[in-house]
Amino acid sequence: MVETLLPPASTSLERALSHALSFPALDAHADAPAHIRTDLHPEFAPFIAAEFFLSGFTNYFDSAEELIHAGLPWLHQRGTAAAVKRALRWIQIEALLDDDINWLHIDPGTPRAPAKLADIRNIVNLSIPAHVYFYRLFHRYDIRHAVGDQSHHDNCIWDDDSGAWIDGIKISIEERIAIPATKTESPCKQSITSVLAITVRREQAYWDSWVLD
Repeated sequence: MVETLLPPASTSLERALSHALSFPALDAHADAPAHIRTDLHPEFAPFIAAEFFLSGFTNYFDSAEELIHAGLPWLHQRGTAAAVKRALRWIQIEALLDDDINWLHIDPGTPRAPAKLADIRNIVNLSIPAHVYFYRLFHRYDIRHAVGDQSHHDNCIWDDDSGAWIDGIKISIEERIAIPATKTESPCKQSITSVLAITVRREQAYWDSWVLD
């Protein structure tokens, strides 16, 4: 008879399995899951990534193993500015963060960042605390709302920030493009030129819809 630790109330199926199974083989496999997090296997890595709440970053890595190795340091920083910057580097963006109480403004360092807006929003929303709202993406063109004890009246908008709403994020981007001009050699000819000058001006300082000056 094979020794068993089954109680007297065990079923016939349980008693039959206790006689049929190889206990030494079961003992050898019993410790196998102990190193599942340290010795990652490709078959288990996606499940471990999901357990660590890293599945939202799956599209930014070639494998679940890479995601876990990059995501574990992020987990220790989650809910901080450092976590946002670390995660944005995964999509090649070196960002500067500026928080206005719980409204987050981000300078991605490039005017081409709106092309990655969906990825930026996903990464930021997974990294910031629950009470912080990802509000605005800006680069170079950055005019803020007026604050009574901090802002200059000639460099602000009274009740808003510069930018236009795109997919729930205010975008305020300026891109400068320089094109070299070639000088063509041509003989001077007498001519009469009429010059029409048109000036379009819109003041920066607004209070609701009225221009103060």
